[in-house]
Amino acid sequence: MLWAITLTSAGGLPMTFDTASVKQNIPLLDLAKDPLYEKPLQDYFSYYGLDFPGVKHWVGLFNSDHYTIAGHVFLPSGPRGTVVILHGYLDHAGLEKNLIRLCLDSQYCVAALDL
Repeated sequence: MLWAITLTSAGGLPMTFDTASVKQNIPLLDLAKDPLYEKPLQDYFSYYGLDFPGVKHWVGLFNSDHYTIAGHVFLPSGPRGTVVILHGYLDHAGLEKNLIRLCLDSQYCVAALDL
């Protein structure tokens, strides 16, 4: 099933994307590459407030045993440690934006996994 989501940007202009486009544009997680993403992912980050200024943000897929997992890595300048965030069933990292922001403001790198 495809879901079309209509969003409103910070400037009040409507943004639209469908979840299939977001899923199709998630690359393999590669921290060796600069994080550059297509528009559907940028819209997703903006909608959920995951576009933190001055923070490198990688998102991507990786395999663990027989599962494919989506993960986010947020890297502030001069991190003093790493926090790993695991959420509950039917949640996703976008719903943890306040916790992620708190960690980043405290100079912690964040790894958030979407199981």
